[in-house]
Amino acid sequence: MRRRGFAIIAIMILLAPFLFSGAAVHGASGEVREWQLGERTLARGSWGADVFTLQIYLKELGYELAADGLYGSETKAAVEAFQRDYGLPVTGIAGPQTIERLAWARLRRMETMPYTVQPGDSLWSIARTFDTTMEVLIEINDLPDRPLRAGEVIEVPALARYEVKPGDTLWGIARRFRTTVQELAALNGISPDDTLRVGTVLWLPRGSVILPDP
Repeated sequence: MRRRGFAIIAIMILLAPFLFSGAAVHGASGEVREWQLGERTLARGSWGADVFTLQIYLKELGYELAADGLYGSETKAAVEAFQRDYGLPVTGIAGPQTIERLAWARLRRMETMPYTVQPGDSLWSIARTFDTTMEVLIEINDLPDRPLRAGEVIEVPALARYEVKPGDTLWGIARRFRTTVQELAALNGISPDDTLRVGTVLWLPRGSVILPDP
C-alpha cells in the first residue's frame, strides 16, 4: 500500500511541469509571471489569468460561459459566437485580431457621461481624474490629433451617481464620500457655492468611499 502511494506521488511530480505550464512563464531569475490578455494566443486547453479576463469580457458582452480561467468547450463556443457576431473568421481561437475586436466591442458598450473641458485640462489630466487612460478617451471620442479646447464637451467613463436628499450640501456630500467641494463642483459643472436641489443627481469621483451617516 505504501509502495503504491509513493508511485502515485512520483507520477504527479513527473507530470507537474506539463499540468502547470499554461498559466505563467518563468523568467531567467526564476520569478513567475502571469500572462496578461493579448500577450499570447488562447485556444482550448489554455488556462490562466488571461483566460479569466477573456471570459469576463465575453460575459460583459452577454455571452454565456463560466469565468474559471480554463479555456474549455464552453469558452471556445463563446469565442466562436463572438467571432460570428463581429464578422471574424470563426476559429474558436482567441488570437490578436479577436482580442483586439473584443476590447473594441467592450469599449463601445462602456457607460459614459459628458465632461466640459476646463482651462488647463489635458488628455492626461482628464484621464487621471476619471481613472482611465488617454487611449480610452481618444477611442470613445474619436479625437483628432490636436490639443483639447476649453469649453469642448467630450465623453468620459461614467462615475458613481448620488441623488441629493433633503438637508444635503456640497460640503456634506464631499465629506461623506471623502472628496472635496471643488472636485464635486468641477465634475458636475456647478459652482462650489450652489444650493443643491433635492432629487438632483451628482456624479461622484471614481473610487469614492461612502461613510456612514453621523
